[in-house]
Amino acid sequence: MARLGPDGRAGQRARPREPGRGEYLGALPADDAGRKAFGEPWIRALGSLTQPELSRMVSLCGLKMVRDTLVKRLTAERIHEMDAAVALLAAPGDVDVACGKVASMGYTRIALPSGVTAVGWQIVGQWLLPNSFADGGYETTDTCLKHIHQELHPQVSKATAEAYFADLVTACRRARTTWGHRADKTMPLDHDEIELTHDARWHISIKAYLSTSQVFHVDGGYAKSPWRAIQ
Repeated sequence: MARLGPDGRAGQRARPREPGRGEYLGALPADDAGRKAFGEPWIRALGSLTQPELSRMVSLCGLKMVRDTLVKRLTAERIHEMDAAVALLAAPGDVDVACGKVASMGYTRIALPSGVTAVGWQIVGQWLLPNSFADGGYETTDTCLKHIHQELHPQVSKATAEAYFADLVTACRRARTTWGHRADKTMPLDHDEIELTHDARWHISIKAYLSTSQVFHVDGGYAKSPWRAIQ
């Protein structure tokens, strides 16, 4: 039954009101000084978007991954990066890739040894180091390099980070060669110990994987690695 208006005629169904940009501020937490700083920069960044971009951004704010990426990246010291972060997220494309770009803004990738291709990146100090990689006849898992930050100084220099990673790759290559000479490749090579630069003792585990081989464990001593003392 149609609802009648004040003049006795059937009224039209009220159209839902579209929220204003300021109302989207509530999509992000404001529980400390860094988050409270989101206020004006957040609204200003939303105001620079086209309507399709704004609709995408509002939708993305419902994802915990996006909220966590923004909160972790845009501390009070980095709030000036808000416009760039929002632009990256609002652009069409894969949200995982966009979050990765936001997380790594302002960081520099280390140079990789010849033949190595990074599959993903992680932040260590001020640098980006691979969190997995492929190298000729082997690749690493997505998790075996996540402890790298334990083995490097918190303020590690780019030169040291590159030397450390080159050492890691050399250890992996030697383990791959050892495994390749084994007659029975159905059994993994577990915790092969290799000593290289600065007396670092690398422990590498490698196994057959599809048509190639896969390194599924790498450590240079974790927090006891001699690399950690080198800045």
